Amino acid sequence: MRDQTIVINGFSKYYVMTGWRIGWIAAPKEIIEPIFRLVFHTTACGTHFIQKAALVAMTEEDGSSREMIEEFKRRRDFLAGKINAIDKLSCLVPKGAFYIFMNIKKTGMSSEEFADYILNECQVAVVPGPVFGSNGKGFVRLSYATSMDNIEEGMNRIKAAVDKL
Repeated sequence: MRDQTIVINGFSKYYVMTGWRIGWIAAPKEIIEPIFRLVFHTTACGTHFIQKAALVAMTEEDGSSREMIEEFKRRRDFLAGKINAIDKLSCLVPKGAFYIFMNIKKTGMSSEEFADYILNECQVAVVPGPVFGSNGKGFVRLSYATSMDNIEEGMNRIKAAVDKL
């Protein structure tokens, strides 16, 4: 399978290097050169400190990434439970990343209206689902890449705001 497999990955999730836009590819040697030519002008000259951080992540990883994965699962499960306990809101439990797409259709608001309402009513920022494509209509995205205290406080505020509807 080695000669038939291309693996592309990044550091954002596993090494919690969100926003640092660095990744890697493993593929048969004869495929690397054409891929390199194709993406060179959009990926060349990655920021030096990000390259150094990626190197450290790959060579000095001490198991803390696995611990963070478990912590993100704990946050995800907590957040999903809180969302699904609020009347008019629901979500599925995601399998990756650290975002939840929250279904807000029962509020009667559009994704954009709901995002504005939540921001103005309780100072919690969510992203309207349609920015991720037409299937995002009726959803907003929440991140759980923050502390449990912030997640709990944010959900308490969201619940209070939704209870007012």
